[in-house]
Amino acid sequence: MADETNNNSTEEGAVVVVEESAPIAYRYDSSKNTTGGFFPGVPKASLTQEQYDRLPKHLQRSIAASPMYVATATATAKPKDKDKEEGATPNKPKANSKAKE
Repeated sequence: MADETNNNSTEEGAVVVVEESAPIAYRYDSSKNTTGGFFPGVPKASLTQEQYDRLPKHLQRSIAASPMYVATATATAKPKDKDKEEGATPNKPKANSKAKE
């Protein structure tokens, strides 16, 4: 029986298992990485939605904002940033919040 997974080694030697049937959510574009930058803990490779979802929220936001990772049609919405909720700013509570007197 053939193995249905594709094993890729990272520069650090860790093995990243990607199922061939899993659609890519964020495509890695090495041509946009001219300085050799990386996000610690994130492979310099395309990511499935499952791989992306397992990452901490701060890395998800970084990937979604990075030109090195291009969202595909299967990618879900970017993680919600609490500071960008409707009416919220770092110095002002949300519009429907009541101020304590």
